[in-house]
Amino acid sequence: MEEGELKRVSDAEDDDTYHKRPKLECPASASSDSSSMEERTVASSPRTHTTDMFCHNFILNHGRKDDDSQLHFDLTDDVLHVVFSFLKHVDLCRSAMVCLENMCHRYPNATRVNVYGVPAVNALAMKAATTLRNLETLTIGNGHISENFFQILGECNSLRSVTISDAVLGSGGPQEIHLSHDRLHKLKIRQCSALRLSIRCPQLRSLSLKRSNMVLAMLHCPLLQHLDIASCHKLQDADIRSAVTSCPQLESLDVSNSSRLSNETLREIAQACAALHILNASYCSNISFESVHLPMLTVLKLRSCERITSASMTGIANSPALEVLELDNCNMLTSLVLHLSCLQSLILLNCRKFVELNLQSTMLSSITIANCLALRRVTITSNALRRLGLKKQENLTTLVLNSQSLQEVDLSDCKSLSNTVCESFSDVGGCPLLKSLILDNCESLTEVRFCNSSLSSLSLVGCRAVTSLALKCPRIEEICLDGCYNLETAFFKPVALRSLNLEICPKLSVLNIEAPYMVSLDLKCCGGLSEASIICPLLTSLDASFCGQLRDDCLPAITASCPLIESLVLMSCSSIASDGFSSLKGLQNLSVLDLSYTCLMNLEPIFKSCIQLKVLKLQACKDLTDSSLEPLYKEGALPALEELDLSYGTLCQTTIDDLLACCTHLTHLSLNGCVNMHDLEHDWGSGESNQEPAETSTNRLLQNLSCVGCPNIRKVLIPPAARFNHLSSLNLSLCVNLKEVDLACSNLVLLNLSNCCSLEVLKLGCPRLSTLFLQSCKMDEAEVEAAISGCGSLETLDLRLCSKISSVSMVRLQTVCPSLKRVFSSPNLLQDQGFASNAIFNPTLARMEEGEEAAGAELKRLWSSNNAEDGTMEEEDDSDHKRAKVHSSLAECRSASGISSDASGSSMERTVASSSRTDTAMFCQNFILNHGRKDDDSQVYIDLTADLLHVVFSFLNSIDLCRSAMVCRQWRVASAHEDFWKVFNFQNMRISIKQFEIMCHRYPNATKVNLYGVPSYVSNSLAMRAATTLRNLEVLRECNRLRSVTISEALLGTGPLETYLIHDRLRELKIIKCCVMRLDIRCQQLRSLSLKGSNMAVAMLHCPLLQHLDIASCSKLLDVVIRSAVTSCPLLESLDVSKCSHISNGTLGEIAQACAGLRRLNASNCPSISFELVHLPMLTVLKLRSCISITSASMTWIANSPALEVLELDNCNMLTSVALHLSFLRRLRLVNCPKFTELNLQSTMLSSITISKCPALQRVTITSNALRRLAIKKQKNLTTLVLQCPSLQEVNLTGCKSLSNTAVFSDDGGCPMLKSLILDNCESLTEVRFCNSTLSSLSLVGCRAVTSLALNCPRLEGICLDGCDHLKTVFFKSVAVRSLNLGICPKLSVLSIEAPYMVSLDLKCFGGLSEASIICPLLTSLDASFCGKLRDDSLPAITASCPLIESLLLVSCSSIGSDGFSSLKGLQNLIVLDLSYTWVMNLEPIFKSCIELKVLKLQACKDLTDSSLEPLYKEGALPALEELDLSYGTLCRTVIADLLACCTHLTHLNLNGCENMHDLDWGSTSVELSDYFGVYNSSENTQEESAETSNWLLQNLNCVGCPNIRKVLIPAAARFDHLSSLNLSLCVNLKEVDLACSNLVLLNLSNCCSLEVLKLGCPRLSTLFLQSCKMDEAGVEAAISGCCSLQILDLRLCPKISPVSMARFQTVCPSLKRVCSRVLIF
Repeated sequence: MEEGELKRVSDAEDDDTYHKRPKLECPASASSDSSSMEERTVASSPRTHTTDMFCHNFILNHGRKDDDSQLHFDLTDDVLHVVFSFLKHVDLCRSAMVCLENMCHRYPNATRVNVYGVPAVNALAMKAATTLRNLETLTIGNGHISENFFQILGECNSLRSVTISDAVLGSGGPQEIHLSHDRLHKLKIRQCSALRLSIRCPQLRSLSLKRSNMVLAMLHCPLLQHLDIASCHKLQDADIRSAVTSCPQLESLDVSNSSRLSNETLREIAQACAALHILNASYCSNISFESVHLPMLTVLKLRSCERITSASMTGIANSPALEVLELDNCNMLTSLVLHLSCLQSLILLNCRKFVELNLQSTMLSSITIANCLALRRVTITSNALRRLGLKKQENLTTLVLNSQSLQEVDLSDCKSLSNTVCESFSDVGGCPLLKSLILDNCESLTEVRFCNSSLSSLSLVGCRAVTSLALKCPRIEEICLDGCYNLETAFFKPVALRSLNLEICPKLSVLNIEAPYMVSLDLKCCGGLSEASIICPLLTSLDASFCGQLRDDCLPAITASCPLIESLVLMSCSSIASDGFSSLKGLQNLSVLDLSYTCLMNLEPIFKSCIQLKVLKLQACKDLTDSSLEPLYKEGALPALEELDLSYGTLCQTTIDDLLACCTHLTHLSLNGCVNMHDLEHDWGSGESNQEPAETSTNRLLQNLSCVGCPNIRKVLIPPAARFNHLSSLNLSLCVNLKEVDLACSNLVLLNLSNCCSLEVLKLGCPRLSTLFLQSCKMDEAEVEAAISGCGSLETLDLRLCSKISSVSMVRLQTVCPSLKRVFSSPNLLQDQGFASNAIFNPTLARMEEGEEAAGAELKRLWSSNNAEDGTMEEEDDSDHKRAKVHSSLAECRSASGISSDASGSSMERTVASSSRTDTAMFCQNFILNHGRKDDDSQVYIDLTADLLHVVFSFLNSIDLCRSAMVCRQWRVASAHEDFWKVFNFQNMRISIKQFEIMCHRYPNATKVNLYGVPSYVSNSLAMRAATTLRNLEVLRECNRLRSVTISEALLGTGPLETYLIHDRLRELKIIKCCVMRLDIRCQQLRSLSLKGSNMAVAMLHCPLLQHLDIASCSKLLDVVIRSAVTSCPLLESLDVSKCSHISNGTLGEIAQACAGLRRLNASNCPSISFELVHLPMLTVLKLRSCISITSASMTWIANSPALEVLELDNCNMLTSVALHLSFLRRLRLVNCPKFTELNLQSTMLSSITISKCPALQRVTITSNALRRLAIKKQKNLTTLVLQCPSLQEVNLTGCKSLSNTAVFSDDGGCPMLKSLILDNCESLTEVRFCNSTLSSLSLVGCRAVTSLALNCPRLEGICLDGCDHLKTVFFKSVAVRSLNLGICPKLSVLSIEAPYMVSLDLKCFGGLSEASIICPLLTSLDASFCGKLRDDSLPAITASCPLIESLLLVSCSSIGSDGFSSLKGLQNLIVLDLSYTWVMNLEPIFKSCIELKVLKLQACKDLTDSSLEPLYKEGALPALEELDLSYGTLCRTVIADLLACCTHLTHLNLNGCENMHDLDWGSTSVELSDYFGVYNSSENTQEESAETSNWLLQNLNCVGCPNIRKVLIPAAARFDHLSSLNLSLCVNLKEVDLACSNLVLLNLSNCCSLEVLKLGCPRLSTLFLQSCKMDEAGVEAAISGCCSLQILDLRLCPKISPVSMARFQTVCPSLKRVCSRVLIF
């Protein structure tokens, strides 16, 4: 609100009587500028189009016009209230300037005040708080708020919400801001500045201090539930702890960007706020969430928390109610293992080191993983997850899913995924409802094999390595194989595909398809295809073009299995001969046959087999003789043939003439490129050359004749006597020798004579000719005028590249032929005549996408305009409306369209180019560019004929058509064309019966009507009128073309009367969830009927051809009613009677007798049936879920269905055993059968078996050749498992605690193809021994009783032994494991490993290991730390068998001595050696053996003498050594000094805790630097010594906790040019430090409590730690004054430094960014 307006409002007069009738002065001219108004009153704000429209309509409707051209209107109080409800505050104030008092005094009952950003905000806020007695919400900010405001605020008792933003609180001094209020519920203080803030609000529920700059915040709000202190950087950890813990009822907490927050504070918050539900601790760098217990937490956000690691997941798992977890940018997180049953959403973004995800959550519905480049393994268990996207995870190799509701999976660009991923998505892979799977660009996939009963869509785009594809997915409807260039074999059996395109698989050689619903198959260019088995009974189109290797014997098999083929394309299939073509007699419906480019010689098999053939293409059949076509024109072969293509053949002229004369039934004939084709100048009417009566010529049906490129045609003569009455198109282009054309064809529409460069004579007697092409012809203007003078319908003439025709003749051509609309000529013609202008579409016509809220009104206006004379759009003369006028200047056209004047003349006129229907504006713009004409007034006019309007309106939807109908009468008529109104869509619209009748009578040819959501009181009447009026309706009764009816959630009929439905051609009927008493259906052609969930008592069916019946959940249907209804349908194939509680065994028996062809039966939840005495031999699918009468005796009758493929027996409580021998059974489900004890199953085709929650199960025997995956989890009593499954690859027996025998999984145990075996938590296993040549993965997690493990598995790559605590002996003989960690087996004593591919081996903490035989020739890393009993003779054997070891860790291996170390000489590649905490005394064996050593660690080697290191600094031993660790040793000062002096190649040196380490005084004036470092090279000259000192490479020096160091002096002469890090922390006696290191970056002097002098000449120093030092402020200032790059300074716990001095430090060192002190962080 502007200040001036507020001032005028406050100064308004009290007397308002004169202004009760405001006057709006409006000039008479509508075009005058709005600024000319002398008075503005209730004018709407120009910001919103809605307000403008309201005010405009208001003035039109309520105003009255006097003679003085002014509008007056009387506004009562009610009308004024309505008007002002459309205005904003600013507009209200403008209106109030007419009559207004002081705002606060006039409106004392105001409840909300917003004065944010207003000048003098403090005064206004105080005025509002003291004056408005009912004030509830106050919003202020963007200014200075004084302490008095907060004092006054406490007196405003009605206040409930306060918001303060972008303000300075108080005077800016150190005083405390107090805010006290007894009834305040919501408080927001955002981006404000205050030093100390105290809030005492006992009723406060929500508090936000986000981004506020404050040092201390004290809260006394016992009922606070929501607290937001995000980005409060100055709050210390203790302050946050004190503030949050004082709110015991806190439910939501946001502490994001609080860098001081620690784990201890989080633990105390968890104890104090037990009900905390939401926690946001993002960007808190110090928290790891360890030992934090928040049981009620539901939302946890830990984005960019650098210390969150895999160990943090233990603390997160302590929140069992967690629903949302966000872990973005947690760079240290490597793995996530969580079992949270309530977790619903997980986000993992930009976790660079994240490798593995193992997640179990029943409620998980959303998971987002992106930019986790190291991710390799994902395991997800969830019942709610429906969509999973893991795009561009290039290292992902393993994916394990157990998600019962998962429907969509996208694994695009997961380049490391292997073929095993296919097993995860099969029926036994844990995703039973999977519908869509995307594996685009998975370049490691080579074989894709799926057996999934629910998959409907599969994409393998860009999988270039795939060579084999096998799909057994009965519901798959879509598959995309673009980019699968190397696919060689493809098996689709069975699939639900309707069309398949394998044109993009050029290397395909073997194809096997079984698709019962496939209609179209494209095998074009499969040049290597030699074997093809296609079983598609509904196939109508097959394109096998260019399949050159397709054998002759394939065609009979294809025609036998696909009898409905209508179109067959065998172009260039050279291997198919007469024997193959003879098999075409089985294709009774074949109408299109293409044999072009084949070696066909005899057509007799085709003439005999393909009687119904309509199209025959024989292009370029060079071996075809003249006699082969004689049956066509002599014997009347192929009487139904309509189109014949003989292009590029060698037939003679006589044969062609006979075909033209005798084959009168032909409609399309192509003779392109026929060299033997000569002049067409015969006496077509006499019949002399054809020896047939003249009467037959009247029956010629030829419509299209094409003779393109026939070089020997010189003359074409077709007189009227030829009677080519149906000829509409004649193409003679490229006939270069054609000279004369004389045509008299009454129906000819198109004639093409392009590139007939010899044409001289053209005579046309074609009254209906509309298009003539004469491109590149050499005819002159007079000849063309004479030719077209008799063509009264000619519209398009192409004269491009006609050299003898000039641009001047265009006008004459239009004069000769007035119907001419488009003339295509040379580029210069367009500029000369101006037939097209560079115009651009006016933007006002492109606004066609407004909201649909006006759709109903516009439809109503359209329907109501029946008469041509009514409506406001009518005018006296409508002729002007035939030209739609679009204002646009020529300059605007050229600039907006981007077309220059030169480019615009490329053609005479542009036609209505193809335009997308989704871009109406672009189409109209192109249309105006092509058809506009420009007058002198720089305006573009368009002549829109009826045809052009029809084309334009075809791009509009129904709403746009209604808008167009209101322009003019012509547009209304054009938009009402019946082509635009084939579909009536009235979904969720209110339409009256009268309006609907008008639509039905106006458009009687409509085919579809949608009345869903129409009010129920008119929907029935509308449906009846549609059925009786629309003659072509396909959706309702009493329409002969009706095929499908769907009725949902409706009340049928009235009362107890019977409802009839009778139709002769209805195919599909669905009456779902409807209510009706009695229903009688009489439909002779009905194939599918669904009454699911309908409430009815009687259903009578008279549908003899019914095949699919669904009466599920019709609980009121009695047994006798069901029996009568079903048995009346003898052809029934599928029946669903689930949840029909009255059905009995007797009814099932009679159904079995009456419906012998029944294939699918669903009788789930039918408690009375036991399936006894039921015999269904054709049954393939049987579902008996929750049938409590099903027992073991029922299996005898189920076995009488030998064709059974699917059997479901879930929740059959009385079932104790299942013994079935069904050779075709593919899937079996046994879930939640509490008494089930034994399973004996034999099936050759079994591929999926699900057994779960059967606690009494003891024995399982399975024999199958197709089963690949078996999962029997948590069957605690299972003791015996017998398997004879040669294809079984994965077995999961997790939680089978009684299982003890594992011999079944050896090579001779019946599972020769086993690859993965999971025996987790099988607590009865004690010895595990395998000899399996195929096993690649083994898991024994939690098998605590196992003591011995022996594996002879040459392909084993992964093994997991977590929880095998009692394992003592391990034998791995010939395994393929690459990495092995046995650190979780502490009792292991004997180890024998033979692994030719192993790279890493971890034996850490094997305290009892005494014997170890390790034969791993590729091993590079061995960790044997803390193996105290590992004998001295073991090391030589290991080094001999593992010569490539690079890293060897022998920490605390006390039993290994010099003899063992001597064997290290065999390790030529050894780089890292760790001998810390050992009894090593002599290092000479190491110096001689490990020449290439780079890292040597000797921590706490107490027995190491000073002389043992002499070879290092005297003899130059280990020349490649870079890192040396001598921490906590007993070496003397001289040895340390010599190491520093002589070992110049060292980069890292650790001397932590060395008590003999003394002062580092390298700059003494009395002692030379060489003397300090020793005199071993005393014979060398000073120049050489100087050269040596300049080569020191030391980068990192650590002397932590050296108590005898008192002084450290490193001058510039010491030349430690590479030193970047120096750590002297905990040197308690250190007093003086003087450094001049040019590259030093980090210096740590923490806890050096004796430090007094600090001099730094380090220009690159960026981090300095002085924690707990007793230096004063002046000393620190002097020290950092020379550090121009210093950014971080830590002064915590420094007692002599006050917080006030922080600003001085930043002044002394301007580069300083962070100063950590006792109280603040600046």
